[in-house]
Amino acid sequence: ADFEVMDHIKVTFNGNEKVAQIAARNEAVIAGKVLAESIGTGENLAVSKEWNVNGETVTIGIQKI
Repeated sequence: ADFEVMDHIKVTFNGNEKVAQIAARNEAVIAGKVLAESIGTGENLAVSKEWNVNGETVTIGIQKI
């Protein structure tokens, strides 16, 4: 996505409630690792891709802030 390592971003998890709940419970750890200002659901961001996370399909979106 042509982001720089130090860019701050927001992240969304869509299409899988189980993964979204796990991400919400671990928001502080995830945000700290990826420099995310926010982690949420339901919003389509500039860059989105479908992933298989431990057998669960989820669309993860990121956008530079």
